[in-house]
Amino acid sequence: MIQRNSIGSQSFFYMLEAHAVDDWPISSSRYHPQNKIVEVKQPVTMEERIRVAKHFQMFFGEMSATTISFYMDNMKNEFQDFYGSWPLRFYVFKNNELMYKAMPQNASYDICALEEFICANQ
Repeated sequence: MIQRNSIGSQSFFYMLEAHAVDDWPISSSRYHPQNKIVEVKQPVTMEERIRVAKHFQMFFGEMSATTISFYMDNMKNEFQDFYGSWPLRFYVFKNNELMYKAMPQNASYDICALEEFICANQ
């Protein structure tokens, strides 16, 4: 199992809203701590994107600023365009070089593959 302190720094990068109600709604409450349906519009300004990202961070306490760095894409979505990260990806960077990019299979991820890569490359 991966130990948090053994893998270096961790970052969360917020970009396009994956299932915005005005873009690609799925009406899911699966991961909402209070089992409420997540209803978020696609942010159209940076201020809206910051607000939505902070709201997300509030609900997922383990992503506090003290444990995981939190970043946001700009409104031109340059991170997303360059790394192809929508709707969700896991990356491993080492010395500013992309070493691993998880790709979904059947709309899901095998987190074990990411864990194996990290453990083999520590």
